[in-house]
Amino acid sequence: LDLRLLARQHCFTGYSLPEILPPQQYALNQGKYPVFTRHHVVDWNYLPQFPRNRPNRWWVEVEESDVDGPTSFKEHSIIRDRDTNVPVYFERWMRIAPYSHQKLKYFAARKVRKNRQDRDAVLIVVGGHFALVVDRDIESATAKFKSNEQALTHLRAHCGGGGAFFVDYLLDSELHDAETLRVHMDLARQYLDLEGSYGLVHNSEISGSSSMKSESWTIHKSTHPWKEGSQLFDHGQSIHFEFSSLTAKEMPKKMTWTSANGTRSQCYGDWEIFECSFDREELQQLFPTTQQVSIPRYLSLFSKL
Repeated sequence: LDLRLLARQHCFTGYSLPEILPPQQYALNQGKYPVFTRHHVVDWNYLPQFPRNRPNRWWVEVEESDVDGPTSFKEHSIIRDRDTNVPVYFERWMRIAPYSHQKLKYFAARKVRKNRQDRDAVLIVVGGHFALVVDRDIESATAKFKSNEQALTHLRAHCGGGGAFFVDYLLDSELHDAETLRVHMDLARQYLDLEGSYGLVHNSEISGSSSMKSESWTIHKSTHPWKEGSQLFDHGQSIHFEFSSLTAKEMPKKMTWTSANGTRSQCYGDWEIFECSFDREELQQLFPTTQQVSIPRYLSLFSKL
């Protein structure tokens, strides 16, 4: 029962690319709004046996505004209901404090995968908020259905795809005998081993808010509920930033997440940095670990001369 409940969660991370389409391609004649194509890096509902035939596309309808600009928007799907000709879903999004006038900084990095065993991961910081997503080992969780044609045929006959339906299928005692259920229990645990954690960074000077709790990098919500209330960085972990020049405002090329206490984590290793508005000093204040900042050796020699 616990595994079935965990399967009812949802988490994804990725990026969206905006574009303006011809007016006739919009629902509700809303041609003035941008359209976004969402590309998932990690997706809770991903199953190789049931691939999506296209990425999710949506357009935004900006709603309320105040002195800080728009405070909310609605997300409408590009796909329309055939009978009503309206979007098949919409979601309303609202900004949370602090607002733009408090000079929010942002940071986004993705784990560098060096082999098939390395898992994809994304770390994002916006103001005083952070989010971390670490992918599951999808190869191990679905290997049975890649090498066994009979198992794949049975899966497709009784499962419509999606994380919850896949776990339900694995644990269905009416479809499988006791030995198969024992094997499937491990597969279900592997499939649910996708972490999506959200929390608060304690640094009022950088975040623009003085309401942060005393703990640093505290996880408040997670697809792994047992992690809620813990810190993202354990004692002994360190972050190493690498820059390509001496310019103070330059964005770092990469960061390396390591540990000196012998623990193991899919987060350890090199991360490629995609976005960063923090300068070097702010990065050292932001990450509550032993910080080292390196630059190429020839630039260090040049600066000493």
